[in-house]
Amino acid sequence: MRLHIRRLVVWPNDPSLDPRSIKFSSDGISVISGWSSTGKSAVAAIIDYVLGSGRCAIPVGVIRDLASWYELELETADGPLHLARRRPDGRQVSDVYWTAEGERSGLELPYPKATTDDVKRLLNRLSGLSDLTIDPEDTSAGRASFRDIISLNFLPQHVVANPYTLFYKADSSAHRDKLRRVLPLALGIVTNKDLARTHALNLLGQEERRVAAELAARRKGIETWRANANGTFLRAQELGLLPEGEPPTSLPLLLSVLRELTGPSRLVSSASGRVSAATGRLEALSAQERTIASRMAERRRRLRRLRGLRRSARDYRSALDQQREHVAGRGWFREAIVSDDCILCGSSSDQSRDMLNRLEESALDVESLVGGTRDALPMVDAEIAGLERSLADDEREITAVQQTMQAAEAAVGVEQGRDQTLEAVYRFLGGTEQALTMLEAVDGEGGLEARRRLLLDRMAELREELDQDALDRRREEVSRKVSSYVSRFVEGMGVQGADGYPFLDFNELTLRFQREDGGRADSLWEIGGGENWMAYHLAALLAIHGVVMQRGEQSPVPTFLVIDQPTQVYFPNDSYEDALQGRERVRPGRTGVPPADDMARTRRIFAALSRAYNSFDGQLQIIVVDHADHNAWSGEDDVREVQNWRDDRDFLIPEEWIAAAP
Repeated sequence: MRLHIRRLVVWPNDPSLDPRSIKFSSDGISVISGWSSTGKSAVAAIIDYVLGSGRCAIPVGVIRDLASWYELELETADGPLHLARRRPDGRQVSDVYWTAEGERSGLELPYPKATTDDVKRLLNRLSGLSDLTIDPEDTSAGRASFRDIISLNFLPQHVVANPYTLFYKADSSAHRDKLRRVLPLALGIVTNKDLARTHALNLLGQEERRVAAELAARRKGIETWRANANGTFLRAQELGLLPEGEPPTSLPLLLSVLRELTGPSRLVSSASGRVSAATGRLEALSAQERTIASRMAERRRRLRRLRGLRRSARDYRSALDQQREHVAGRGWFREAIVSDDCILCGSSSDQSRDMLNRLEESALDVESLVGGTRDALPMVDAEIAGLERSLADDEREITAVQQTMQAAEAAVGVEQGRDQTLEAVYRFLGGTEQALTMLEAVDGEGGLEARRRLLLDRMAELREELDQDALDRRREEVSRKVSSYVSRFVEGMGVQGADGYPFLDFNELTLRFQREDGGRADSLWEIGGGENWMAYHLAALLAIHGVVMQRGEQSPVPTFLVIDQPTQVYFPNDSYEDALQGRERVRPGRTGVPPADDMARTRRIFAALSRAYNSFDGQLQIIVVDHADHNAWSGEDDVREVQNWRDDRDFLIPEEWIAAAP
């Protein structure tokens, strides 16, 4: 999911004042540097708040009191997107949003236009996540959402070196459980197609269990009657319905004789009124069967079309991606044309620029079509699941109607051919016919046993399509990539890493370290100190982004990472200023730590982030807020200081706002 933050805007309560605008770098790592209590940590809180957070971590005081709206200008795969959220009312979050799409020539004062749910639906659509619930057997888990995955985009100050929590918000048990379910979907171990198959498999499993239970109940009664089939034959002889003789030794032959006995040709006439009533019931049941069958046929046709649409949409998406690649360099080529003069003959002509403009329009049309196909697939999956559920309900209903019709048809036959004076014959034939009908409903060609076999066959097909071995291979591949990157990143930082092989524990949501002796793996909190914890937090988040970015536009994870004060393990509070002055300080467990040593380690953080930024080809936007200043990243060409909140400069909230406050 391409999502970069172009600009953060804080709008003042006083409309006569100018808004506070912070523009982030588009071609490097953005750093906001400054002293404590300048609003640095509020930057991450504002970004999270505007992106739909259910709670507000923006500090109380002037940052809330003097602001009216918080706005983000975002860059997405569908083009620019502007989101603004009204400041919290008291300590509660606001449900009022303003949204706008496309480029704007200047800043526009927000106004109420949308709700938090509207924005969450928009962000869920952009992420391409399926509408289906994560666990079809546990609907309380809900669907995977943009807000669940946002845990991978923030390393706030209280997490960046926390030995007990690796991910943002994972210290909450509810969010931790949700993230545990969502992480395989975010990393591509489980796909939207796998989710759709899991839901279909669960639906078929429920139907199979229902059919199996009904089958067992019917068979229990039938087996008793089948054991007394010889007695039924002898009773028919007593009533004069069969000639004298021994019963057939073969059970199928015996059942055939009894079925022929209950056929219409062996029954006597009945009162016309009773025949008319039975026939009326049969006609009503037939009409009901036709209605259900027609509805099922229409739903099957729609299901076939939706499945075809899903295949076509994926093929169309692949073709559009190829078209996008053909015009990938148009932006660079446009910027390279600085004159309308021909480079060969020197004549002036605007034809080339007109051609580029037309190409740009066509490219934007392709981008719009790509966005449309991405939005369509999750909705199609959900509709397919709904149709399959409706068809299962229809099949149960039509089966019940058909069974009732069989009884009604038998009743018509009985009334049309049975001798009314033979009450005992009536009773015998009725009981025998009912037993045979139940037997046919269980073991016949269209009976419950056949229905159950079809369900089991379809479930086997879905299990084969899910391919648990392939899921296990994808999990192992993702784990291998994460482990390899973590080891290389920590080594590149010059940090003495933990003993053992690092791996991501998907269940505990932490890093663990497996020693060579194969004993118990160590947890993150058991190794090293703050420096190690900080290094492994950075390594794990960057490794995960490296994995998901390989999925391209299929990844639901936003392509930005906000890191809050990673150097705090070296310079707590404002001790960074002491280091710049060359003053020694005391760190717990160490006496007289040379400032130059910690400065060198601080530079390694930014050097490592710069290497990561380049290894991702600039696709991952990295934003850092920290005490450290340009001395910590001098020589790193990819690091951009976008704000320096020191001395007499304005901080997050301008002095002008504070001076004008009542």
